[in-house]
Amino acid sequence: MTYVPGYQWDVFVSFANNDNDAARMEDRWVSRFVEELKIGIRTWLGAADKLKVFFEKDSIPANLKLPTLLDYARNSAIFIAIVSPSYVRRDWPLDELTAFCESGDTSDRLFAIECLPAGDYALFPGILRDIAAMPFFIQDKDSRAPRPLSPDQDPRMWKNRIGELAHDIATRMKKFRPVDGNLGGNGDHPVSLNGIILLAQTTDDLTEQCDDVRRYLTQAGYSVLPRQGIYPQGGEEFKAAFKADLDRANFYVQLLGSAKSRRDPELPEGYARFQFESAKAALRARPQLKTFCWRPIYLDVDEVKHEDGNLLRDETVVAMTLESFKSAIQLSIEKSLFFSGNGGIDAIAAKSLTVYINAAPDDREIAGAVSDECARQGFTAVMQPSENSALDLFREVKKSFGACNAYFLVFGKADTLWAVRQGASFSKISAQYSEAELPKLIAIIDGPPEDKNPPPIRLPRSRVINCRTSLDPMRQVLAELRP
Repeated sequence: MTYVPGYQWDVFVSFANNDNDAARMEDRWVSRFVEELKIGIRTWLGAADKLKVFFEKDSIPANLKLPTLLDYARNSAIFIAIVSPSYVRRDWPLDELTAFCESGDTSDRLFAIECLPAGDYALFPGILRDIAAMPFFIQDKDSRAPRPLSPDQDPRMWKNRIGELAHDIATRMKKFRPVDGNLGGNGDHPVSLNGIILLAQTTDDLTEQCDDVRRYLTQAGYSVLPRQGIYPQGGEEFKAAFKADLDRANFYVQLLGSAKSRRDPELPEGYARFQFESAKAALRARPQLKTFCWRPIYLDVDEVKHEDGNLLRDETVVAMTLESFKSAIQLSIEKSLFFSGNGGIDAIAAKSLTVYINAAPDDREIAGAVSDECARQGFTAVMQPSENSALDLFREVKKSFGACNAYFLVFGKADTLWAVRQGASFSKISAQYSEAELPKLIAIIDGPPEDKNPPPIRLPRSRVINCRTSLDPMRQVLAELRP
């Protein structure tokens, strides 16, 4: 007996045998994926004894005829395609997919994952180009070739992906199961707080961080697009789905990493740049749209040489810890909802605390510690991506988050010439704004190492905070900024 009535199998797993080849059982990727996915689905269903999953672990046995196998595919409630270069080039798994699609409306019953990038999406069967394939591979920064996610090497990302996929499949299965005599959903949708957020498809090196942001915003009660977590791949399909969601969204979030974005014959500029430029165009047409573009605080943009590297240097891209970025997005949404007549003024006033951090590449470590501490103290910490964009980013910060409460110039391992240039840059910023618009606190964070000369510059109304051995002096200063 199946969980979903009227089917022979609840879940049919379709894969290419090459993707499960290994001498040792524990190294067979597809087998391990399916075993852990079954556990996850059963956990969400709460009906372990009823779930029936069809999966041939090594190869199709000789006594199982192809017509029988295809009949199993047609009579399955859910179909999972484990996509790879082998999958899209083998007749057998594609025959299974075709048989399943002959069973009627499959729009809510077909799932796909990629254990390895399958290459040109134009070569995909049409049905696979129309759905969002969840990536189950990773691009290591020290390797030129992607590899399948490993439960041993990437345990956190592996568990997160398995958990999300199991939850989505279980939720879909519940909708097809009669509840009190009726067919339909079970009300498992997040309640929107009038904040619709488009979370852009990211590069392969930031998929875990993107998943983290999605969970954070969803748990906060906001509607996050795309609904399936990823858009259909392939140029025209992707463009249409993305632009439709962008028209609906009032907040746009994009994470940019060091990896080169995927290309497609119909999207030669790449997915990252298309989304980035589309959001900029939408902002010009709809000034009420708020955009948030982020890069990792540890990333040296000068080391990114491919054609997507200039996106990282754009003045709208902020560098901060991921925790600070998530808090900043939520703060901006709450402020926007308040000014739209939603939310409470006391809560907004209590959270509207922003620190602008200026640091050289050599001081990313101490700057990251400063940013983390600001976040722990309830401040939103924003870092500039390059010294040339200081003024533009300061304007962007004011537009998105309001006036800064503090400006921190971090001086640790940076050379004296860099610090002098930053002083000149801040003088230009100061000339653009009135005294009331400038940060309440302007400070130089004198960080490690201990054995070095004092900072070579002083800023107007600034103070020097000695943090060469501890951040405690900065914590005390932050406490003084609280209303």
